[in-house]
Formats: sequence, C-alpha cells, structure tokens
Amino acid sequence: MPRPPKQLQALFVVVTLLLLTPSLAFSLIIDDSQSVYNLSPNLEILEDSDNSIRISNFLRNPDQYPWFRVSDTVPNFGYSKSSYWFRVKLSNRHPLRTEWLLGIDYPMHDYLDIYYVHNKSILQSYHVGDRLPHEHRPIDHRNFIFPFVMENSASVEVYIRLKTEGTVKMPLYLWEEAEFIKSDQGFMLGQGFYIGSMFIMFFYNFFLFFVVRNRSYLFYIMYILCQVFAFAIWRGYGFQYLWPNWPTWNQISTIFFLGGTITFAMLFSIFFLEARRYLPRMFYLMSGISLFGLVLLLLSFVAPYSVLIKYAMYGLLITMLVNLIAGILAWRKGAHVARYYTLAWLMVASGFSLFALNYTGLIPSNFITENAGQIGSAVEVALLSMAFGSFFTEERRAKSKAQSQLLEKMREAYKAQAASTAKSEFLAKMSHEIRTPMNGVIGIAELLRETDLSKEQKRYVDTIYNSGNALLHLINDILDLSKIEAKRMDLERIAFNPHDLIEECLSVFQSKELSSNLSFYTRVAKDIPSVLIGDPTRLRQVLLNLMSNAVKFTKHGSIGIVSTIEMLENNRIEIRFQVKDTGIGISKDIQQNLFSPFTQADSSTTRRYGGTGLGLSICKELVHIMQGEIGLESEFNKGSTFWFTCRFEVGKLTDMPPDSQGPVTQPKEEHQEKLDITILVAEDNEVNRVVVKGLVNKLGSRAKFATNGMEAVAIYKVEHDQIDAVLMDCEMPEMDGYEATRAIREFELHNQLTRKPIIAVTAHAVGESRELCLQAGMDEYITKPIRLDAMRQKIKHCMQEGNSAS
Repeated sequence: MPRPPKQLQALFVVVTLLLLTPSLAFSLIIDDSQSVYNLSPNLEILEDSDNSIRISNFLRNPDQYPWFRVSDTVPNFGYSKSSYWFRVKLSNRHPLRTEWLLGIDYPMHDYLDIYYVHNKSILQSYHVGDRLPHEHRPIDHRNFIFPFVMENSASVEVYIRLKTEGTVKMPLYLWEEAEFIKSDQGFMLGQGFYIGSMFIMFFYNFFLFFVVRNRSYLFYIMYILCQVFAFAIWRGYGFQYLWPNWPTWNQISTIFFLGGTITFAMLFSIFFLEARRYLPRMFYLMSGISLFGLVLLLLSFVAPYSVLIKYAMYGLLITMLVNLIAGILAWRKGAHVARYYTLAWLMVASGFSLFALNYTGLIPSNFITENAGQIGSAVEVALLSMAFGSFFTEERRAKSKAQSQLLEKMREAYKAQAASTAKSEFLAKMSHEIRTPMNGVIGIAELLRETDLSKEQKRYVDTIYNSGNALLHLINDILDLSKIEAKRMDLERIAFNPHDLIEECLSVFQSKELSSNLSFYTRVAKDIPSVLIGDPTRLRQVLLNLMSNAVKFTKHGSIGIVSTIEMLENNRIEIRFQVKDTGIGISKDIQQNLFSPFTQADSSTTRRYGGTGLGLSICKELVHIMQGEIGLESEFNKGSTFWFTCRFEVGKLTDMPPDSQGPVTQPKEEHQEKLDITILVAEDNEVNRVVVKGLVNKLGSRAKFATNGMEAVAIYKVEHDQIDAVLMDCEMPEMDGYEATRAIREFELHNQLTRKPIIAVTAHAVGESRELCLQAGMDEYITKPIRLDAMRQKIKHCMQEGNSAS
C-alpha cells in the first residue's frame, strides 16, 4: 500500500498535537527567543454594543460570544460608542523568566479594565484610564503599563475592556523589563528631541518677534506652542507630568490645544502670505477656518468630547490642505517667502493627513502613521525658521545643547523612579505574602497561651510564640535592606540592657538542644555596663543572623556568644561580639566574598543547608551603620568565629523605660475590660479567620465574617445598626478592602447613617500602606500578625473617637 504524501503526514501530526493539547491551541507561547512580543495580531475581539458584558460573563462561559480577529497589525476601529473586549492567552515556556511588563502603547483611552485570568479565576485586575487620576496606574508611565507575572509552564488569559470616546485601538505588547526600559529610553530621547526642538523654535521666533515686530511671528509661536501641547497630550506626557490629578482637564485640553493649533496656524498663514493682497478669495475661507478653530477652543469646556474630537481632527486635516493650497497660489503670484512656506506645509500636511486618517481609523496603525504628524511638524518648523532668518543659528545650537542636558537629567530621573517603584512593589508583595502565614502561626500561638496548659505544654507554646516573633523580626529587618541600599536607614537611640539582649538571642535557639547534640553558652564581660544607648533592634538582628548560621552549620558541639569591651572613653563604648561554633568551618579562599549579597560557601551549601546568602551581607551593612567592623576567623572542619564591633553610649538606669526597670505584672485576661460589641470581619484567608475569631472572643465581643469586600459591603448594608466596628483586610478577591471601605462610606453618607469605625488589617509593612488606608476612609491600621492588646487598643480608641464625634 503506498504511503500518504509528506504534506498529509505533516498535517496529521499538527492536528494530532492540537487535539492532544487543547489548552495551547490558541495560546501564544512565551519563551526565550524574544524579549518583546507584539500581542495585537493575536488578539480576539468582541464588540459590546450595549456595554452590558462583564468579566464574570467570560468566567462562566467565555466562548458563547462572537469573538473575532482582524488582519491589521494593530486593531483600530476609529470612533465608536461601543465597549470593546480584547483577549489573548499566553503560555510561559521561558526557562527562567516569570515576570514581564504588559503595555498598551497608546495613552488616550478613557477607561481600561485589565484582568489576568487562570482556570476561570481572576489573578489580578487593574482599572485605569485617562478619565481617572494618574495615580491609579500600577506603574507611573505615560502609557498603560502593568506588571505581569506568569509561573513557568503556566497559562494566563488576559482580558481587556476598553471604553473610550476617542479612537478605539489596541497596540498591546509584552516586554521583558530590561528591553522595555531600553526601548522606552530611546523613545523618550526621540520625543525629548522633538519637544526640545519645538521649544527652541518657539523661543527663537519669540525673540524674532520682538526684533521685527511682525504679527505673523506672534501667531506662529502661538501655533508652535499649541502644537507642542497637543502632541504632549497625545503622547501622554501632559497627563503624566503636568496635571496627573486632573483627568477632566486632560480631556478638555486635547480639544483646547487642537482648536488653538487650527486658529493660530490659519492666522499665521493669513499674515505671513499677505492673503488679503495675494489671495483675496482664499482670505475669507482661511478666516472662516480660523474662526472655526476659535469656536472649537471655546466649546472644549462645555460640549461633549466625543463630538468635538471628530470635528477637531477633520478641521485639522482641512487646515493643513488649505494652507498648502494657499502657499502654492501665493508662490505662483510672486510671494517670495511662499517657497519655503509651501515646502514646509507640504511636509506637515502629509504628516498630519496620515496622522488624522490613522486617528479616525481610516488607515491602519504603524510606525509611519503613528509618528507622521510629529515628523512633518518638525520638518515644517525647521523650514519656516529658515525662511524667517538664519542669523540666529548659534543661539539655536546653544539652546539645543541645554535642552539635551535637561533630557539627560530627565532620563536619569526616570530610571531612578522606575527602579524605586519596582523595589517598593516587590517589598510590598513580599511583606504581604510572608506576613499572612505568620499571622496564623503567631496568632494561634497567642491564643494557645491564654488557655489552660501544663507546664511542659506552656514551654512548647512559648517556644513557638517566641520563635515566631524572632522570625517576624528577621522578616522586617530583611525588608529594611532596601533602606540600607538607599542610605535611608535611621538608627534608633534608646536605652537597653545588653546582658538581657544576649540572653534573649540565645534563648531563641536553646530549644534545639532537646533534639540535637548542641550546647549553648554566653560569656559576657562583667564590666560591660548594664545600660547602653543605641539600636537594640539592629544589634539583635545581627546576633540572630550569626547565631542562625552557626546552628545551621553545626551538628555537634557548642555554640556561644562572647562579648568584651574594646574601648571605653568617657561615655562612649565599643564592644566586640563573637559568635563561636564548632561546625564545618569555612576555607580561606571563600572567606573574602562571604559578606557579599547572595554569596555562600559554594553551590552545595545552598542545596544542603538552604538559605539565600543575604544574612551576612545585611549584617555587614548594619554593623557599618553602627560604626563598627565585621569579620571572621575560621578553618575548614574546625569551626568558625564571626566577630563584629559596635559603638554605643553608656546610659543610666533612669534612661531605661519604666517597664524595663523592674518586673511589671500584667493583668490576667479575665480581669481585662470586656468589649461587648459586634465586629464585622472581612478576611479571605481561612486560617486568619480562625485567629481573628479567637481574638474577638477573647475581647468578649461577637464576630460576623465576610470572605471578600463585596460580601462585607452587603452585610454592612443589611446589618448596619447591629455592627459596632469593622476589621477590614486590605487584599481580598472580587473587591479589596480599599474599594469596600469606599463603598461603605458612600452608603453611610448617602443614607445619613452613623459612621462606624473601620480598622485596616493588612500584611503590608511598607510606609505607603497606612496612607492608602486612610485615604480610602479607614480610621486605623493594624499590621499582621494581629496582637490581642493592639487590637483591643485600636478598637477602643476608634470607638472613643467616634463617640466624641457623635
């Protein structure tokens, strides 16, 4: 029997693969072959003519709607009253990368809703647009840029809803961060050169106006000014840098400056060409167009944007063509300056024609059509300035050099800002992800401590509680690494007992003695004062890091802390601390790099003992901040001695806080004041709900639970009279705590109800979190893990303030 043709064999293989792997059939594979992906040609599109479709419709049945594709490189539907949905499925096959930037390379969209969906669940959503304040954007940029995380071998669907009164277009890209920054810097440099050149021409001709006193120069510089602002708005710079918190003006200004461009371009032509003399018939047409631009400018404050933008774009196109025709006619009638004028308007008319046709969706979007207006206007300005005179060339060069220096400073500032933003987002994310499970560990341990326990059980629970708190301190200190690198770490100056501090550090690890062959000891010099003034938190962090390393690398033998005085002069003291172990030791050739970030003895160390290699680098930086030095003495298989020095002030017993000068008896829980109130708790994490329920019961209060913000708002609206306070988690699915709080405050205001205290409960440890909570309408702020005393104090404080306000 003859074999089938090779083409049929290949087709059979492809069909088989598609059938066997349906999840990848319509996925765009992201691998290491490219650093930037143009997602626009892969988009599926859905027109929502009555604006009724929501993301929940797609989560239930995404394929019941008539999705379609377009053949254009960038989908462009011109002006439309409909909403448009776009979707694309991405599959990560990159061997290393899990983080990208998703970018929409067009800043003039009114409302954009972005959803990352996996297995019919929303992983992340963003709601932005130029009708909303610029601060709503996750990344400060002129376009719409979003962080995008996709684990290895994972698939994520991206849904985008676009509703805008401007042109409907979707240039969507997926970038590696380094490639994005590189590309954006090049683009910023080009845009900076354009804007800089236009401003140079503005000032050049402004100076000429005062020299020659010709009104055409005045209208020309006003035309340049309006043109620059129009392009700055169109590129998103106006909204990003000039009026980020004024979205209404951002929309008005588009029509305002386009109307100004039409008006002053036509007035310039009338006076420059002496239209009344050379073009009597064209004069009335040009005057009418100038009046049209002025009306457009005034109507920008009252008329709908969706109507005016169409007239503005068509009026701009007509203005360029009329000016070109006027230049040709004036040249034929002997106007000497019309030669440069005609060539200049030929360039700008061609550019603006392509720009306007692209903007209205009549021609496809590409690099030429997107940038033709700027290219044409730049050439036009150059040619007309040549017509005005070349004797100011030297001044123009000097200003161009100054502008280039300014652009360089702007570029450096942008890079610094981007790096700072990325670091802040990373720290906030890590803080949330780590503190959430820590809340469960420490919270449950705290609840257990308040129950009836045997002596041995209490010792176990205390060990869990103390170790959890030590781990929490370590987490907080690691998050401070960014402050160290940015030189923003401030040391505290408080009194503490160094003897007690060393014993506390040792006690964290002594429970390991139960299941190992380790012994622990301290040798603290007796002449070390009992009161020092410095930063005990940072000293504790260094000791705990070094002790943790010693325990990790020591299976048998002993581990100890030794401290001696290095220098004592007046009330200044320098103390040498040593952490000694009998562990595996470190070879000489590795010791010199051991205090560098992410460095361990070798790769086998990471595999066998774990760790990131950050601990010693953090210790080094903290010791240097405390005006000390750090080092080690070690031999392979003979143990190690890590030492460091720190400087302190010698204090007095009266410097110690009152609760540190002697034992303070804490009241028993049963003698604490009970809070007979009902608390609405919004928390999506099941373990955290168990913790909060136990804490609320300890307060003598009652709890009602909601698993997300939307459910919390619904319960609050129905049971407002029965609820006395709200504990609101900030990050929840469907509706987060910020949005839920705004909804509750709006409900109270609309119905003239009593304002109930809302206390934020968040796992974020960065400073911006408190400000975000207060801006959303919350009254107080608790950081996970939640402490019973802290929760009692915050609730009582808020309710007392609420009663006073009432």
